[in-house]
Amino acid sequence: MSCEGCPLAGETQVSYIHSTASNVLIVGESPGREELLAGKPFVGRSGQLLEKNLLQVGLSRESVSIGNAAKCLIPKDKLTLKEIRQVLSCCRHYLEEFIHSISPQMIVCLGDISLRQVTKLKGISKHRGSVYPTPEFNAITLPTFHPAFILRNNTMESLFRQDLMAIKTYVDNGFELL
Repeated sequence: MSCEGCPLAGETQVSYIHSTASNVLIVGESPGREELLAGKPFVGRSGQLLEKNLLQVGLSRESVSIGNAAKCLIPKDKLTLKEIRQVLSCCRHYLEEFIHSISPQMIVCLGDISLRQVTKLKGISKHRGSVYPTPEFNAITLPTFHPAFILRNNTMESLFRQDLMAIKTYVDNGFELL
């Protein structure tokens, strides 16, 4: 599978960032405008919020690998739901290849699109904060809210931080399911 047939074929792509010191992969939805300009995921306001909260729980951006479910900006206001699904279907193999190449022990899904792309589960509010075995990637998965959601709903930031604290707990406990 490739970008052929993707509604976003030919658009700017943002690569994944692998931290060789990491056993944790954070997966977002799709890059934003700032990320397209920088060529790196999570450098805009959502990335700043993510980084701030990671630091507050004792983790750094450099201590995790980061990517997105889609490599291109998904213009939700310009694509139909069918086209968005097509974009995600075309991008899934890139995500699978990246996950298999770095073999993280924990995958953190930021938002519902990421959750669906990694685990096929849906409903971020239902699943956030719980840890799931993900045999396809020989990892555990922790879903939580996307930082963009937290920027619009700042009363949820404490739950977001609590979920990120679980990453630290699992890192400190050798990724054993608690």
